[in-house]
Amino acid sequence: MLVSFSGEYLLDGFTGVDNLFVSEYLPQAPDMCVKVYIYGLFLCAHSHSPDNDLEKMARALAMQPSEIIDAYTYWAELGLVSIVSHNPFSVKYLPPKNALTVKKYSAAKYAEFNMKIEAMFDREILPNEFNEYYSLIETYHFEPEAFLLIVRYCIDLKGPRINYKYISAVARNWAGAGVTTCERVEQKILEYDKISEELIQVMKALGSRKRADIDERAMYLKWKEEFLFDHDTIVAVAKRIKKGGFVKLDGALTRYYENKMMTIQEIEAFESNRDKLYALARKINRTIGVYYEQLDYIIETYISDWLSKGFEEDALVMIADACFRRHIRTLEGMNGLVNKFYKQGLVSASSIISHLERLSETDKKIKRIFEVLNIEKNITSWDRDSYRTWTYSWGLSDELILYCAELAKGAASPIAYMNKVLSSWYDQKIATIEQAKQLAAQKTDASKIPKASTQRTYTQQELNALIDDITKVEF
Repeated sequence: MLVSFSGEYLLDGFTGVDNLFVSEYLPQAPDMCVKVYIYGLFLCAHSHSPDNDLEKMARALAMQPSEIIDAYTYWAELGLVSIVSHNPFSVKYLPPKNALTVKKYSAAKYAEFNMKIEAMFDREILPNEFNEYYSLIETYHFEPEAFLLIVRYCIDLKGPRINYKYISAVARNWAGAGVTTCERVEQKILEYDKISEELIQVMKALGSRKRADIDERAMYLKWKEEFLFDHDTIVAVAKRIKKGGFVKLDGALTRYYENKMMTIQEIEAFESNRDKLYALARKINRTIGVYYEQLDYIIETYISDWLSKGFEEDALVMIADACFRRHIRTLEGMNGLVNKFYKQGLVSASSIISHLERLSETDKKIKRIFEVLNIEKNITSWDRDSYRTWTYSWGLSDELILYCAELAKGAASPIAYMNKVLSSWYDQKIATIEQAKQLAAQKTDASKIPKASTQRTYTQQELNALIDDITKVEF
C-alpha cells in the first residue's frame, strides 16, 4: 500500500452522512437501525481495523450480533446496503441516491392486514407507518395476527391516537423475548392483565391516575419475578416516592435488592437511618455555613466516618458550631477538629462540655499565675501543656506553683524559669511551700562554704552516648 491514514488522523477526522439519508430515511427508521448504519459508516473508513467485524461492532454498540444483522437486513430491504455474505457476515454500503425510497411490499399480501389495522385507529395511517409494520413483521417473523394483537393492546393502553413508534418499540421488545406468534402474544397480554389491579394500586401509591403502560408493566413483573419483592412491599416503597414515578421507584427497589433488603421492615429501618443521616448532614452544613445540594458524598466521606468513631449527633453539631465561631467553614476543616477530639476520647456532647469546662478552669488558674508574674498575654497551648505537666504529671499543688511564680517574677522568661525550678522541686520531692523555703535556705548556706568542684567533665563521645540513652527512655 502506497499511502494510508494514521490511526490518530482517522480518530480526529469525521464521518460523513449523506443528506438524502438524513432527510428521507432517518426520520422513520428505528433508532437501533440508525445507530448501526452510522457506526458502520465510521467503520468503512477503518476497513483494515481489527474492530471492523460483527462481534466487536456488537460490543461497541452494546447490542447482540443478531440485532446488528437485523438492522442491516432492514437497510438492505431499503436498498441502502447490500449483504455480501452471511458467513462471515459482510455488508457493502450503497449510495442513498440509487436506493429505493421505500421497499415495495405486496399489496395483495397485506390487504387484509391493512383493513384490520386501519379500523383500529382514529387517524390516517401513512405509507411510512405501513412500511414500518411490514418491515417488523418480515424482519422478526411475526404472524400478522400476532402483530395486530400487539397493536390492539397498545391502543387499549394509550388510546387510538397512539404514535406508531411506541407500537414498534413494543413489538421489537417482545420479538426479542420470542413473542411473535398469536399464542405467545396472548400469553404475554394475559400475564400483564393479571397484574392490572395490582398496578392500579402502585400507580395510586405514586400519586398517579394513569394506566400503567407496557414498559411499566414489564418493570413490575421484574420486581416481582426477578427481584422477588411482594406486592405490599412494592406499594409501601411507592408511597415513599414523592416524584419520579416508575423510574424513581425502579431505582429504589433495585438499590434495596442489591443491598439484600427484601421486607418492609428492613427497608423502613434502612430509610429511617438514611433520613437521619441526611437530616444530620443538613444540620451540620447549616451550622458551619455551607450548602451542598447532593449529600450522598458528604454522608459517605464525613458523617458516616464520624458516627463510626462513636460520635454522638449532638457532639458533632457542637463541634460544627465551634468551627463556625473559629471561622472554619469547610467540612474538611471540621474533620480536623473532630479528629483532635477523637484522639482525646471526646465523642459525646457531655464529655466535650466537661473537657471545655476543665479547660476554662485551667485557664483561670493560668491567668492567676500570669497576674503573679505581672505579665499580660493570651494563653497558649504551650502554657496549658506546662500547667498540665506541673499538676497532673508532677502532682504539684496550685499553692506551690503560685509560690514558684512569685520567685520567677522579673525573670526574662518566667515560664521557662518556673519549669526549671518546679522540675527541680519534683525531682527532690518538694511538695509544700515550707519544704521549698527550707531547700532554698540550705542552698544559701551551702553557697557560703567553698567546696572543691565535683562536677564531672565528659568527652564528646560520652555525651553522645548519654543522649542516645535518653532517647530510649519513655517519658
